[in-house]
Amino acid sequence: MTIRASFVLGWLIGLAGCAPLTKQMYDGPRLSAEDEAVLTTDGAARVYILAVDGKSTEDWFGKINTSFQPYVHEVYVLPGWRDISATYLTRDGRTPYRGARGELRCQLEAGKKYLVHSVGPKRRGYDYEVTATFWLADPSTGKHIPGICIDRTQ
Repeated sequence: MTIRASFVLGWLIGLAGCAPLTKQMYDGPRLSAEDEAVLTTDGAARVYILAVDGKSTEDWFGKINTSFQPYVHEVYVLPGWRDISATYLTRDGRTPYRGARGELRCQLEAGKKYLVHSVGPKRRGYDYEVTATFWLADPSTGKHIPGICIDRTQ
């Protein structure tokens, strides 16, 4: 491989690492910010949005730049009742990652941004099950928004 080809390849890999980890979760052209709702996570918190209304958020290109997790940190959805699946991933010292999964049914308003937040993980026993609690919060304050979600975690 020539020096020039190595430079171009390195530049492309670096550019891929800067790609936004977002995904539109509805069909058709992208709507204006006033007509859609946004679900986001704090990327440092290891919370990932797995699916909205049963539609996976998997993005294998994003796997390159999210600690090898193929899920996005922000999704654009239509307002109304939405079923949200999220996970909290953690290292436990014995396996690479274990995750607690949460299922929420939430009433989302157009023009608003919501933070999918979690407290966790909690361990149960030696061969423990990782559990966490999920809710939606105001991204500017981090405070829980009461009354808009039903926890459907089994």
